[in-house]
Amino acid sequence: MDELIFVRPSGVWQQQIADYRREFEASGDSIDGSGGLKTAHSLEDWLKAQDENTREETVRGGFVPATTFLGVRASDSRLVGMVNIRRPHRVQRPPLGAPPGLRRPAAGHGPGGVPQAGH
Repeated sequence: MDELIFVRPSGVWQQQIADYRREFEASGDSIDGSGGLKTAHSLEDWLKAQDENTREETVRGGFVPATTFLGVRASDSRLVGMVNIRRPHRVQRPPLGAPPGLRRPAAGHGPGGVPQAGH
């Protein structure tokens, strides 16, 4: 099995990213996990968006911060895939099944969600 390395998109990869996009367009396939490569007006705009979308302060409206990585085959440095990892910008609650001590109590409730006297 070939080894993959994951790198952040940059101008160094621009030609391979363009070729990757063309291959998907030619096949009629969707480019899932590419951080909007299919709809980008230009590769320069897409590269800028990839940088901006990593930060809560600059992420596009309606989206959460995310980081796109290029999957590059180590044996020949060829771009063979992409992955877009999204993450919530604010954790509102712990994961499902978290122990009561890790749960954020509701207003008027103590640890584990137990109502407090007088509330």
